[in-house]
Amino acid sequence: MSEFYRSKQAKDSLHSWCKTCVRVTQKIYSDKNKTKKAASDKEYSDKNKDKIAKWNRTRAIRDRFGITVKKYDQVKQELFEKQDGCCAMCGAHDSYYNCGLSLDHNHDTGQIRELLCVVCNTKLAYIEDIEFVVKAKAYPAKHK
Repeated sequence: MSEFYRSKQAKDSLHSWCKTCVRVTQKIYSDKNKTKKAASDKEYSDKNKDKIAKWNRTRAIRDRFGITVKKYDQVKQELFEKQDGCCAMCGAHDSYYNCGLSLDHNHDTGQIRELLCVVCNTKLAYIEDIEFVVKAKAYPAKHK
């Protein structure tokens, strides 16, 4: 069953071709009709900007944190209230930056930590990369 896409038109709710055959057929069509396909893709993206943005956000949250958008928004709101809308590291208020606070997480375990401003979140990403820290500490000495 998982080898077939779902289809609203089919009586059994499954596409008549398997996923592999559908992909191969789509690839052949795309290769033969690159200009037409590009125009069709652009038209779709122009008409569906909000839908695409929502899908991208949902996918990014799922991939990065392993949770739903609803759970993400709930956790972020709880931390925002707990932290009084301020960065957990430097204390800058959410209103200080146009992009708001980021939900920080451990990149190895995926565990959510706290909300950080964009500056602290970026700096933290660098110092968590041990190889980068070693190279960064050695760099100034190289140019004395």
